Amino acid sequence: MVKCVLLMSLAGLIPGALGRFSPDLDLIANARGHLLGLFVFAALALWLDYRPVLVLTLGAFVTFAGHALQAQQNEGPLFGSAHAASASTRDWTILSLNTWHQHADSAALADYLADSNADILVLTEFGPNKIADLHTLEKSYPYRVDCATDWNCAVAVLSRHPFTASGSSPEGAGPAAAWVTFGTGDAALTVMGIHAVQPLRSPALNARQLADLAGSVREFKGRVLVAGDFNVTPWSSAFARFADASGLVHMGRFLPTFPSGSAGLPQLAVNHMFASPGISFDDVWIGPDVGSDHRPLVAQVRLPATIASAQQ
Repeated sequence: MVKCVLLMSLAGLIPGALGRFSPDLDLIANARGHLLGLFVFAALALWLDYRPVLVLTLGAFVTFAGHALQAQQNEGPLFGSAHAASASTRDWTILSLNTWHQHADSAALADYLADSNADILVLTEFGPNKIADLHTLEKSYPYRVDCATDWNCAVAVLSRHPFTASGSSPEGAGPAAAWVTFGTGDAALTVMGIHAVQPLRSPALNARQLADLAGSVREFKGRVLVAGDFNVTPWSSAFARFADASGLVHMGRFLPTFPSGSAGLPQLAVNHMFASPGISFDDVWIGPDVGSDHRPLVAQVRLPATIASAQQ
């Protein structure tokens, strides 16, 4: 058994390392952290030659529990206190969440979002079954763009601040997306919410969508922040290629957000935020279990002075 686990994990690590040559192989790379853990403990079990099954079992527990514990340790403070600490025009709090089409209590979810005190909400899988919740959120977030009526888009960006331009696009060559722009010209800030296709459905399409997204963000004037469900982990080549091609900087933490709630303990860091140089992530954390199969991802970002002054 131990040898089988060693060989299977090695059989995953080697093709995954070649993910830059093939989207199908890159799919395996998303689980590299787990495969590394299993490989190390399987090798340790064989080397110790003492109760190898027990050593491997403990190793598997440590591997999976370690990912889940990372999520728990990075769970952030109450939104109220976080927002109070970032009350200036240069500090915004952005919450990104895959709300899950199958969410059992969208009204409770809307209450949570309304009380979040974030400046901007980026919501994916926010489809036709949640349109009524958009109206619930209007009091707290009077400005929004969404494509909630389209199951092939189902993205919403809600803001406490008025914006000057907006748009949305369904899933296609690029990921499902919605965006808002604050200000104009070089002082503009665009916040885009995206939902890329799952690699399990089509690794090649996921790679193409992220490549298309990288080109799209370069077309906006000013600075850009992209948040949402990329459906790839930092281990994957698709993740690295997007970062290189877009010119955006990752939020700096790799936080497991999926699966959550009844779906399991968070294991995979598939939700991310990227921003143009000059926008700094002062803090990034994971929100509580809110009934989705993803955990919320929250960031406190600091805007450049030129952009902040344009918002006043």
